[in-house]
Amino acid sequence: MEKLTYIISQAKRFHFSKWDEAELSKCIEMLSSLNRNELLSLYQSRWILGERKLRTEIFKLLFSDKIGKREDRIRQLDTDKLIEELLDKKGGNVSLARSELKHRYKENQKDDRSKIKIAFAQSSKNDLRWIETQMRREIYEG
Repeated sequence: MEKLTYIISQAKRFHFSKWDEAELSKCIEMLSSLNRNELLSLYQSRWILGERKLRTEIFKLLFSDKIGKREDRIRQLDTDKLIEELLDKKGGNVSLARSELKHRYKENQKDDRSKIKIAFAQSSKNDLRWIETQMRREIYEG
């Protein structure tokens, strides 16, 4: 509890001014010894709201078991499911699906490229430009 009190007192102290890097590092090191309830109360504290670096570290400690699982799930999907994720603009996985499809397009020579081309043509202007650039590259290099 004393570590939590110390971190909050430092957060109050630096709430209206810039954090001292040494104090910030010291507070970040103390986070690992706090329990989950203390981390939650600290994360929700009004004194921490403006400090990105500290909040990010608290978030990582709170949700370390969930970080990276969404990316792994996206990598394991087949191309048709990835295309559905890309075209579902309200799904929340558009960016991850886009990057995985781009990777698969570059790695794959023939199998799924036509599906990916059609999906990118339907997705957005930036995706359309990207696929056009890739197709031009294929024409001039091949």
